[in-house]
Amino acid sequence: MAACKDFSDLIDKYVDGFASPEEKKLLEEHLKVCPNCRREVEELRQTVALTNLVGEVETPPNFSINLSEKINEISKTQRSSKKSFSGLLLNFYQSHKREFTAAAGIIVIFTLIFTFYNLGKNSNMNYASKESTQAAAENTTGTKPEARSLKADESLKSFAAIAESDTAMQKRLTKSITISINTEELSGKIEQIANLAEEAGGYIENSKIEMKGTNKTPERASIDARIPEAEVDKIMETFKTEKNILSWNVETKDISKDYDNTLEKLDYLRQYEQELTLILQKATGTSEIIEIQKELYNTRSKIIDLENQLALWDEDIELPHVNITIIKSEKP
Repeated sequence: MAACKDFSDLIDKYVDGFASPEEKKLLEEHLKVCPNCRREVEELRQTVALTNLVGEVETPPNFSINLSEKINEISKTQRSSKKSFSGLLLNFYQSHKREFTAAAGIIVIFTLIFTFYNLGKNSNMNYASKESTQAAAENTTGTKPEARSLKADESLKSFAAIAESDTAMQKRLTKSITISINTEELSGKIEQIANLAEEAGGYIENSKIEMKGTNKTPERASIDARIPEAEVDKIMETFKTEKNILSWNVETKDISKDYDNTLEKLDYLRQYEQELTLILQKATGTSEIIEIQKELYNTRSKIIDLENQLALWDEDIELPHVNITIIKSEKP
Protein backbone atom coordinates (compact mmCIF):
# COMPACT_ATOMS: atom_id res chain seq x y z
CA MET A 1 0.00 0.00 0.00
CA ALA A 2 1.26 3.49 -0.82
CA ALA A 3 2.54 5.75 1.98
CA CYS A 4 0.43 8.64 3.27
CA LYS A 5 2.81 11.20 1.77
CA ASP A 6 2.00 9.81 -1.68
CA PHE A 7 -1.63 10.88 -1.19
CA SER A 8 -0.95 14.51 -0.13
CA ASP A 9 -1.48 16.04 -3.57
CA LEU A 10 -4.41 13.73 -4.24
CA ILE A 11 -6.09 14.82 -0.99
CA ASP A 12 -5.91 18.46 -2.13
CA LYS A 13 -7.49 17.58 -5.48
CA TYR A 14 -10.10 15.46 -3.73
CA VAL A 15 -11.18 18.22 -1.34
CA ASP A 16 -11.22 20.83 -4.15
CA GLY A 17 -13.33 18.51 -6.31
CA PHE A 18 -10.77 18.09 -9.09
CA ALA A 19 -9.95 14.40 -8.58
CA SER A 20 -10.82 12.02 -11.41
CA PRO A 21 -13.16 9.07 -10.70
CA GLU A 22 -10.15 6.71 -10.61
CA GLU A 23 -8.22 8.97 -8.23
CA LYS A 24 -11.30 9.45 -6.08
CA LYS A 25 -11.81 5.69 -5.80
CA LEU A 26 -8.14 5.11 -5.01
CA LEU A 27 -8.11 7.72 -2.23
CA GLU A 28 -11.38 6.55 -0.70
CA GLU A 29 -9.99 3.02 -0.45
CA HIS A 30 -6.95 4.43 1.35
CA LEU A 31 -9.10 6.55 3.69
CA LYS A 32 -10.89 3.43 4.89
CA VAL A 33 -7.69 2.14 6.46
CA CYS A 34 -5.81 5.39 7.28
CA PRO A 35 -7.20 7.52 10.16
CA ASN A 36 -4.50 10.18 9.71
CA CYS A 37 -5.49 10.91 6.13
CA ARG A 38 -9.18 10.86 7.07
CA ARG A 39 -8.48 13.48 9.72
CA GLU A 40 -6.52 15.57 7.22
CA VAL A 41 -9.39 15.45 4.71
CA GLU A 42 -11.89 16.48 7.39
CA GLU A 43 -9.70 19.39 8.52
CA LEU A 44 -9.29 20.63 4.96
CA ARG A 45 -13.05 20.45 4.40
CA GLN A 46 -13.69 22.47 7.55
CA THR A 47 -11.18 25.09 6.43
CA VAL A 48 -12.84 25.38 3.02
CA ALA A 49 -16.27 25.66 4.66
CA LEU A 50 -15.07 28.44 6.96
CA THR A 51 -13.46 30.26 4.06
CA ASN A 52 -16.72 30.19 2.11
CA LEU A 53 -18.47 31.93 5.02
CA VAL A 54 -16.39 35.04 4.53
CA GLY A 55 -18.12 37.46 2.16
CA GLU A 56 -16.48 38.90 -0.88
CA VAL A 57 -14.24 41.83 0.04
CA GLU A 58 -14.01 44.87 -2.20
CA THR A 59 -10.37 45.28 -3.18
CA PRO A 60 -8.63 48.67 -3.38
CA PRO A 61 -8.10 50.39 -6.76
CA ASN A 62 -5.34 48.82 -8.95
CA PHE A 63 -5.21 45.88 -6.53
CA SER A 64 -5.02 43.32 -9.35
CA ILE A 65 -2.25 45.23 -11.16
CA ASN A 66 -0.19 45.68 -7.99
CA LEU A 67 -0.72 42.05 -7.05
CA SER A 68 0.45 40.92 -10.48
CA GLU A 69 3.60 43.03 -10.14
CA LYS A 70 4.28 41.59 -6.70
CA ILE A 71 3.87 38.05 -8.01
CA ASN A 72 6.30 38.75 -10.84
CA GLU A 73 8.85 40.13 -8.36
CA ILE A 74 8.44 37.10 -6.12
CA SER A 75 8.79 34.77 -9.11
CA LYS A 76 12.05 36.46 -10.15
CA THR A 77 13.37 36.20 -6.60
CA GLN A 78 12.43 32.55 -6.39
CA ARG A 79 14.11 31.77 -9.70
CA SER A 80 17.31 33.40 -8.44
CA SER A 81 17.20 31.43 -5.17
CA LYS A 82 18.91 28.11 -4.73
CA LYS A 83 16.96 24.99 -5.59
CA SER A 84 17.95 23.47 -2.28
CA PHE A 85 16.06 26.18 -0.41
CA SER A 86 12.90 25.52 -2.47
CA GLY A 87 13.22 21.83 -1.75
CA LEU A 88 13.61 22.45 1.96
CA LEU A 89 10.61 24.77 1.98
CA LEU A 90 8.47 22.20 0.17
CA ASN A 91 9.54 19.45 2.56
CA PHE A 92 8.77 21.69 5.53
CA TYR A 93 5.26 22.33 4.22
CA GLN A 94 4.61 18.63 3.55
CA SER A 95 5.75 17.68 7.03
CA HIS A 96 3.73 20.45 8.72
CA LYS A 97 0.70 20.44 6.45
CA ARG A 98 -1.70 19.81 9.32
CA GLU A 99 -0.33 22.82 11.22
CA PHE A 100 -0.78 25.01 8.13
CA THR A 101 -4.39 23.80 7.89
CA ALA A 102 -5.12 24.66 11.53
CA ALA A 103 -3.51 28.10 11.10
CA ALA A 104 -5.65 28.79 8.04
CA GLY A 105 -8.76 27.86 10.01
CA ILE A 106 -7.80 30.23 12.82
CA ILE A 107 -7.21 33.07 10.33
CA VAL A 108 -10.64 32.50 8.79
CA ILE A 109 -12.32 32.48 12.20
CA PHE A 110 -10.66 35.78 13.17
CA THR A 111 -11.66 37.25 9.82
CA LEU A 112 -15.28 36.32 10.52
CA ILE A 113 -15.12 37.82 14.01
CA PHE A 114 -13.61 41.06 12.64
CA THR A 115 -16.29 41.27 9.93
CA PHE A 116 -19.18 40.85 12.36
CA TYR A 117 -17.50 43.29 14.76
CA ASN A 118 -17.45 45.98 12.05
CA LEU A 119 -21.09 45.28 11.19
CA GLY A 120 -22.13 45.73 14.79
CA LYS A 121 -19.86 48.71 15.40
CA ASN A 122 -21.94 51.20 13.39
CA SER A 123 -25.21 50.06 14.93
CA ASN A 124 -23.77 50.54 18.41
CA MET A 125 -22.34 54.01 17.73
CA ASN A 126 -25.61 55.88 18.25
CA TYR A 127 -26.38 53.92 21.40
CA ALA A 128 -22.89 54.53 22.79
CA SER A 129 -23.11 58.20 21.90
CA LYS A 130 -26.44 58.45 23.68
CA GLU A 131 -25.03 56.78 26.80
CA SER A 132 -22.01 59.11 26.76
CA THR A 133 -24.25 62.17 26.50
CA GLN A 134 -26.38 61.01 29.40
CA ALA A 135 -23.30 60.26 31.52
CA ALA A 136 -21.84 63.69 30.76
CA ALA A 137 -25.09 65.37 31.74
CA GLU A 138 -25.15 63.43 35.00
CA ASN A 139 -21.55 64.35 35.84
CA THR A 140 -22.14 68.02 35.05
CA THR A 141 -25.42 68.56 36.88
CA GLY A 142 -24.98 65.99 39.63
CA THR A 143 -28.63 64.98 39.23
CA LYS A 144 -29.63 61.78 40.93
CA PRO A 145 -31.00 58.90 38.80
CA GLU A 146 -34.43 59.12 40.49
CA ALA A 147 -34.74 62.84 39.83
CA ARG A 148 -33.50 62.40 36.29
CA SER A 149 -36.16 59.71 35.75
CA LEU A 150 -38.90 62.05 36.97
CA LYS A 151 -37.66 64.79 34.68
CA ALA A 152 -37.60 62.34 31.80
CA ASP A 153 -41.23 61.39 32.47
CA GLU A 154 -42.20 65.06 32.57
CA SER A 155 -40.30 65.68 29.34
CA LEU A 156 -42.06 62.77 27.66
CA LYS A 157 -45.46 64.09 28.73
CA SER A 158 -44.54 67.55 27.51
CA PHE A 159 -43.29 66.13 24.23
CA ALA A 160 -46.50 64.13 23.79
CA ALA A 161 -48.56 67.27 24.37
CA ILE A 162 -46.48 69.20 21.83
CA ALA A 163 -46.76 66.35 19.33
CA GLU A 164 -50.53 66.26 19.79
CA SER A 165 -50.67 70.01 19.31
CA ASP A 166 -48.52 69.78 16.19
CA THR A 167 -50.80 67.06 14.82
CA ALA A 168 -53.79 69.31 15.31
CA MET A 169 -51.93 72.19 13.64
CA GLN A 170 -51.09 69.94 10.72
CA LYS A 171 -54.78 69.59 9.88
CA ARG A 172 -54.98 70.62 6.24
CA LEU A 173 -58.17 72.31 5.09
CA THR A 174 -59.13 73.75 1.72
CA LYS A 175 -61.85 76.34 1.26
CA SER A 176 -64.01 77.13 -1.74
CA ILE A 177 -66.30 80.18 -1.56
CA THR A 178 -69.14 80.84 -4.00
CA ILE A 179 -70.88 84.24 -4.15
CA SER A 180 -73.66 85.55 -6.42
CA ILE A 181 -74.25 89.30 -6.78
CA ASN A 182 -76.85 91.34 -8.61
CA THR A 183 -75.73 94.77 -9.86
CA GLU A 184 -76.73 97.52 -12.23
CA GLU A 185 -73.12 98.42 -13.03
CA LEU A 186 -71.47 95.22 -14.23
CA SER A 187 -68.18 96.76 -15.36
CA GLY A 188 -67.79 98.75 -12.16
CA LYS A 189 -68.39 95.67 -9.99
CA ILE A 190 -65.82 93.63 -11.95
CA GLU A 191 -63.22 96.34 -11.41
CA GLN A 192 -64.08 96.56 -7.70
CA ILE A 193 -63.58 92.79 -7.21
CA ALA A 194 -60.26 92.84 -9.08
CA ASN A 195 -59.03 95.65 -6.81
CA LEU A 196 -60.15 93.79 -3.67
CA ALA A 197 -58.25 90.66 -4.73
CA GLU A 198 -55.10 92.65 -5.46
CA GLU A 199 -55.25 94.58 -2.17
CA ALA A 200 -55.63 91.30 -0.25
CA GLY A 201 -52.49 89.90 -1.89
CA GLY A 202 -54.39 87.62 -4.26
CA TYR A 203 -55.11 87.60 -7.96
CA ILE A 204 -57.77 86.82 -10.57
CA GLU A 205 -57.17 83.31 -11.89
CA ASN A 206 -60.02 83.16 -14.42
CA SER A 207 -62.70 85.54 -15.61
CA LYS A 208 -65.49 85.32 -18.15
CA ILE A 209 -68.00 87.89 -19.43
CA GLU A 210 -71.17 86.89 -21.28
CA MET A 211 -72.60 89.25 -23.88
CA LYS A 212 -76.21 89.64 -24.99
CA GLY A 213 -77.94 90.98 -28.08
CA THR A 214 -76.60 92.42 -31.28
CA ASN A 215 -74.95 95.23 -29.36
CA LYS A 216 -72.95 92.70 -27.32
CA THR A 217 -73.96 94.25 -24.03
CA PRO A 218 -72.31 92.61 -20.97
CA GLU A 219 -74.97 90.72 -19.04
CA ARG A 220 -73.11 88.31 -16.77
CA ALA A 221 -69.59 87.83 -15.43
CA SER A 222 -67.86 84.94 -13.68
CA ILE A 223 -64.68 85.55 -11.71
CA ASP A 224 -62.44 82.97 -10.02
CA ALA A 225 -60.19 84.81 -7.58
CA ARG A 226 -57.43 83.37 -5.39
CA ILE A 227 -57.32 85.08 -2.00
CA PRO A 228 -54.80 84.38 0.82
CA GLU A 229 -56.46 82.28 3.52
CA ALA A 230 -55.81 84.93 6.17
CA GLU A 231 -57.79 87.51 4.14
CA VAL A 232 -60.80 85.35 3.24
CA ASP A 233 -62.92 86.36 6.24
CA LYS A 234 -62.26 90.03 5.55
CA ILE A 235 -63.37 89.62 1.92
CA MET A 236 -66.49 87.77 3.04
CA GLU A 237 -67.44 90.61 5.40
CA THR A 238 -67.03 93.09 2.55
CA PHE A 239 -69.41 91.16 0.31
CA LYS A 240 -71.96 90.60 3.08
CA THR A 241 -72.50 94.35 3.23
CA GLU A 242 -73.63 94.30 -0.40
CA LYS A 243 -77.35 95.10 -0.66
CA ASN A 244 -77.82 93.06 -3.84
CA ILE A 245 -76.01 89.89 -2.80
CA LEU A 246 -78.05 86.88 -3.90
CA SER A 247 -76.23 84.01 -2.18
CA TRP A 248 -72.96 82.80 -0.80
CA ASN A 249 -71.60 79.43 0.22
CA VAL A 250 -68.42 78.32 1.97
CA GLU A 251 -67.27 74.73 1.43
CA THR A 252 -64.46 73.39 3.61
CA LYS A 253 -62.71 70.11 2.85
CA ASP A 254 -60.28 68.22 5.08
CA ILE A 255 -57.50 66.74 2.91
CA SER A 256 -55.18 65.83 5.81
CA LYS A 257 -55.41 62.06 5.28
CA ASP A 258 -54.82 62.21 1.53
CA TYR A 259 -51.99 64.71 2.03
CA ASP A 260 -50.21 62.59 4.66
CA ASN A 261 -50.61 59.40 2.61
CA THR A 262 -49.10 61.16 -0.39
CA LEU A 263 -46.18 62.35 1.75
CA GLU A 264 -45.50 58.78 2.90
CA LYS A 265 -45.56 57.51 -0.69
CA LEU A 266 -43.22 60.31 -1.73
CA ASP A 267 -40.73 59.52 1.06
CA TYR A 268 -40.74 55.84 0.10
CA LEU A 269 -40.20 56.57 -3.60
CA ARG A 270 -37.34 58.98 -2.85
CA GLN A 271 -35.62 56.34 -0.72
CA TYR A 272 -36.23 53.73 -3.41
CA GLU A 273 -34.73 56.09 -6.00
CA GLN A 274 -31.56 56.48 -3.89
CA GLU A 275 -31.23 52.70 -3.54
CA LEU A 276 -31.65 52.23 -7.30
CA THR A 277 -28.97 54.86 -7.93
CA LEU A 278 -26.52 52.98 -5.69
CA ILE A 279 -27.33 49.71 -7.45
CA LEU A 280 -26.82 51.37 -10.84
CA GLN A 281 -23.35 52.55 -9.82
CA LYS A 282 -22.35 48.95 -9.09
CA ALA A 283 -24.04 47.39 -12.13
CA THR A 284 -21.76 45.99 -14.85
CA GLY A 285 -23.93 44.15 -17.37
CA THR A 286 -25.58 46.15 -20.18
CA SER A 287 -28.99 44.53 -19.75
CA GLU A 288 -28.83 45.07 -15.99
CA ILE A 289 -27.99 48.77 -16.44
CA ILE A 290 -30.87 49.24 -18.91
CA GLU A 291 -33.39 47.61 -16.55
CA ILE A 292 -32.27 49.72 -13.59
CA GLN A 293 -32.43 52.91 -15.68
CA LYS A 294 -36.01 52.05 -16.74
CA GLU A 295 -37.01 51.53 -13.11
CA LEU A 296 -35.31 54.80 -12.16
CA TYR A 297 -37.22 56.64 -14.90
CA ASN A 298 -40.57 55.21 -13.74
CA THR A 299 -39.78 56.03 -10.12
CA ARG A 300 -38.76 59.61 -11.00
CA SER A 301 -42.03 60.07 -12.96
CA LYS A 302 -44.07 58.93 -9.95
CA ILE A 303 -42.12 61.28 -7.68
CA ILE A 304 -42.82 64.24 -9.98
CA ASP A 305 -46.55 63.42 -10.08
CA LEU A 306 -46.77 63.27 -6.28
CA GLU A 307 -44.75 66.49 -5.88
CA ASN A 308 -47.10 68.28 -8.30
CA GLN A 309 -50.14 67.01 -6.40
CA LEU A 310 -48.73 68.27 -3.10
CA ALA A 311 -47.95 71.64 -4.69
CA LEU A 312 -51.55 71.96 -5.90
CA TRP A 313 -52.89 71.12 -2.45
CA ASP A 314 -50.53 73.63 -0.83
CA GLU A 315 -51.81 76.33 -3.16
CA ASP A 316 -55.44 75.42 -2.43
CA ILE A 317 -54.73 75.64 1.32
CA GLU A 318 -52.84 78.95 1.15
CA LEU A 319 -55.00 80.57 -1.56
CA PRO A 320 -58.67 79.49 -1.36
CA HIS A 321 -60.89 79.83 -4.42
CA VAL A 322 -63.43 82.64 -4.34
CA ASN A 323 -65.88 82.15 -7.22
CA ILE A 324 -68.02 85.24 -7.84
CA THR A 325 -70.92 85.42 -10.26
CA ILE A 326 -72.09 88.94 -11.16
CA ILE A 327 -75.49 89.31 -12.80
CA LYS A 328 -76.53 92.59 -14.36
CA SER A 329 -79.97 93.83 -13.36
CA GLU A 330 -82.10 96.29 -15.26
CA LYS A 331 -82.34 99.82 -13.93
CA PRO A 332 -85.78 100.66 -12.55
